[in-house]
Amino acid sequence: MTDTSTTQDLPPLLEVLKQDSGQRCVKLSGNWNLRGLMAAPELSRKISQYAVGDIQWDMQSVDLLDSASALILWQAWGGKMPVALQIRPEHQHLFDQWQAQELPPPESVIPRSSLFVKYVE
Repeated sequence: MTDTSTTQDLPPLLEVLKQDSGQRCVKLSGNWNLRGLMAAPELSRKISQYAVGDIQWDMQSVDLLDSASALILWQAWGGKMPVALQIRPEHQHLFDQWQAQELPPPESVIPRSSLFVKYVE
């Protein structure tokens, strides 16, 4: 039997490894694209769970990273790169885009019902 899987078929994976020093490391591998994340919705929860605190991140085994997945990681990391991050140079530019941008604060939304009341008065 021949192995016909390609890097296009690799699902996104998240593993938490304990290093010799006792510190934990989140290792991402596979294809981190929107398609893969849609098929594994629990990964977004796991990312957020491990994004807090002083934890190492290893993304060197990520074969494919798209801007949507980079944004999900960026937001989980609180809008800044983890101090201990290992990443491929070709993926770094996706995060550089998010670092260079300043997102405007969200505008307050006026409920439609209050607009109606103000119009009627």
